[in-house]
Amino acid sequence: MQLWADVEQPVLFVAVSQQHTKRRALLSYESWRYRDRPVTKAECQQCSYKWLVPKDCMTFADSIEAEDYRLTFNHKNRQQTVFDYTVQREHLTAIKDSLYNPIGGLLMKGVMSAPGFRYTGTSTGEYAGTDYKAWNFVCDDLLSSCVQIDLRYLNHRLYEQAGDTVAPYTFADLRPDDSRRRSANWWYTYWQRSWIVSDTPDDSLQTMLRNYELMRYMLGCNARGQWPTKFNGGLFTFDPVYVDSAMTFTPDYRKWGGGTMTAQNQRLVYWPMVKSGDWDVLLPQLDTYLRLLPNAVRRSRHYWGHGGASFTEQLENFGLPNPAEYGKHKEGDDLGVEKNKWLEYEWDTALEFCNMYRDILPWYPDTTLFKYNALVEETMRFFHDHYEWEAKKRGEEPLDSNYNLIIWPGSGCETYKMARNPASTIAALKAMGYEFDGIPDIPLCVIDGDTCIAPAESWQRIQNTEVPQLYPVFPWRIYGMGRPHLDIARNTYLKDPHAQQMRRTKGWKQDNIWAACLGLTDEARRLNLEKLADGPYRFPAFWDAGFDWAPDHNRGGAGMIGLQEMVLQEDEDHNPILFPAWPRQWDCSFCLYISGRQCVEATIKNGTVTYTVDGVDYSDDNE
Repeated sequence: MQLWADVEQPVLFVAVSQQHTKRRALLSYESWRYRDRPVTKAECQQCSYKWLVPKDCMTFADSIEAEDYRLTFNHKNRQQTVFDYTVQREHLTAIKDSLYNPIGGLLMKGVMSAPGFRYTGTSTGEYAGTDYKAWNFVCDDLLSSCVQIDLRYLNHRLYEQAGDTVAPYTFADLRPDDSRRRSANWWYTYWQRSWIVSDTPDDSLQTMLRNYELMRYMLGCNARGQWPTKFNGGLFTFDPVYVDSAMTFTPDYRKWGGGTMTAQNQRLVYWPMVKSGDWDVLLPQLDTYLRLLPNAVRRSRHYWGHGGASFTEQLENFGLPNPAEYGKHKEGDDLGVEKNKWLEYEWDTALEFCNMYRDILPWYPDTTLFKYNALVEETMRFFHDHYEWEAKKRGEEPLDSNYNLIIWPGSGCETYKMARNPASTIAALKAMGYEFDGIPDIPLCVIDGDTCIAPAESWQRIQNTEVPQLYPVFPWRIYGMGRPHLDIARNTYLKDPHAQQMRRTKGWKQDNIWAACLGLTDEARRLNLEKLADGPYRFPAFWDAGFDWAPDHNRGGAGMIGLQEMVLQEDEDHNPILFPAWPRQWDCSFCLYISGRQCVEATIKNGTVTYTVDGVDYSDDNE
């Protein structure tokens, strides 16, 4: 029995063959969506309503019909969805008709065909605490068959509304042999793009390298998706009782479910693709932001009367804040700001995805990716327009005495709240080449006599456990190996009490990345071995729920980044820095990518390094 998914079309195949003896075979399509199911308060996080879930909220049944050797299943959303609820709750009714709505009336459809089988009726059962209904097909004398599940239905109206240029799927018959050959060739090419391998007989090292590859495999499975791989399990969520035995819900459940995308989490899933050369796998995330861009721009214009795209942290798949996380506003509140202790004034995460675009752009010398320029321009414009608006609202000048923009009120991730000039935002604007006004220096402080990066110039409270004072190291690479003031960044990592207190490898924690970026080899080794150790499930790269849900792609993505940084970085002139945080007792070979369209292949063997850049041997230049 062979199972595969076609890489170009959303079609699945199950090829079954017998050597000699014909056998009786039973094929069943099992669905827990055979009936309407109320969404209870306990399982509210599976949808975008979260704790605001209406009393009559329902997961409506699929329509499932079987005849002869075929089964058709579909699900059509009601016209009234959480989109309508969100628009009303967030005071956007006046512009509702102009807003992108990808879910109202959306039809999802699939057709299963099983040549040689015949439909025999239904049965019922229970699996992992969830009841289901099965549509059964039988073949009395199976020698060979290829079952095909065709998911190519596409609601063109929704993508045309968003201005999406994605070509619709073709509906020509797919020959299984051709599909398997083409798909296998794609995966072969995928694995030849990049690698990190070692023949050192160290079990923990080999586990780390294997799980890097398995995480990259899971990311590759969504290379052609219309929507990005979600941080909280991607395509690979499973029955929730295996995450928490008390959660006896259907497999539709996951925490932070529904159409919600948490940008701080998403970025860790997508940053590894820049160095691994998997730029096509990154495009579904950029396409999503591009589809959401018009709503983000209209949102700014509606609330504040200025330009730019206001992308919030907890973002729905129609570009507005999650309605529950948006909070409850009273008269006089700024309706464009989330009334949320964690999320208020956090606007800057979208800039990381803009930076990913800029990093991969040189690899596309034609105009293929130019459509994303608008995403960068409008996201950057927001900071100029909005903080000028904020200053005028206070009756103040928008620039300081040095003609620099004043970011206030701001947010250092979800942690340093009501912050003035937070380091994470200042570093982002500097790295992105913000040109509207001057940008203040990254804030500094002194700890035990040593200069460190400060989280912000000032802040009112600490709300979460992130460390924005190290964001100028990663993702923004203003400090680091081969860059000025490495000592300041190392001081911050080693001496900042909050950075030390919050140091962990759980979930989305990034200490393993920062240790590698700062050339702290022993620390990077310890943290990355722990980050990419086996998870608790049968598939070793299914990590536990961490802060979110299982399998935790935050942990896998952060682990991939940390491992990449251990073997390859670049200085401020884009020259490669080889094995900057790699233990010399470990042999290793890699192929990865850095700025300037450079493909770097390097080997360290018994402490000796050889390498090529774009096929040219530079080994003699290595110290």
